[in-house]
Amino acid sequence: MSSNWLVFGGWSLPPDILSPIFGNNSTYIDVNSLFGDIIIKETIRENWDEILFNKIKHAIPSQDINIAGWSTGVFFAYALSEKIKPQKMALLSASPSFCKRDGFIFGPDRGVVRAMRRQLKRNKFSVLENFQQQCGLKNHTGLSDKYSVKELDLGLQFLENIYLHPLQKPVCPTLLFHGKEDAIIPCEAGEFLARETGAANTILPGGHVFFLEASNALFVRNALI
Repeated sequence: MSSNWLVFGGWSLPPDILSPIFGNNSTYIDVNSLFGDIIIKETIRENWDEILFNKIKHAIPSQDINIAGWSTGVFFAYALSEKIKPQKMALLSASPSFCKRDGFIFGPDRGVVRAMRRQLKRNKFSVLENFQQQCGLKNHTGLSDKYSVKELDLGLQFLENIYLHPLQKPVCPTLLFHGKEDAIIPCEAGEFLARETGAANTILPGGHVFFLEASNALFVRNALI
């Protein structure tokens, strides 16, 4: 795997969870530390992609760049690809919107995210434990102290509001990968994104962290060569 992958991780988990695919030499961006720069009064700033680009541009490889995102990181990777101009893009557990909304029927109602926010302030551990169980994770609950309640709440505000609409055609060859049993972002959401953008889509066995299965990780790695 090329060392010039810029990889955006997901909500509440460190981005190097994606290392089974992208290895130890890629540049991993932790989205959880960035929400405070792009959310104001529970609203995503209009120029959020420009703000993010300026925030992370020092970490972007200087040449032969590929870009990847998983789950929440998909929104970051897709939005920033226009500015970064990667040679290739890989999106895992992808969707144009985390929540259901007019014209998009896949994903949870926005009320589900709001309920998570309320519970987060009462018992952060229970929210993260439930989320990780839905992801299919068993050994990451010890990470509950890595992110503050404020960081996690801002991330949920982002997920409640983000909508990549109108969808722009990818600026580079783009591959989508999704777990068939994904309980966080339905695989139908990825199929929708593929239809709308013309990106290639592959559905693999497994849930939201399907890439932790060795055979799936190998498949994706080979597909991205």
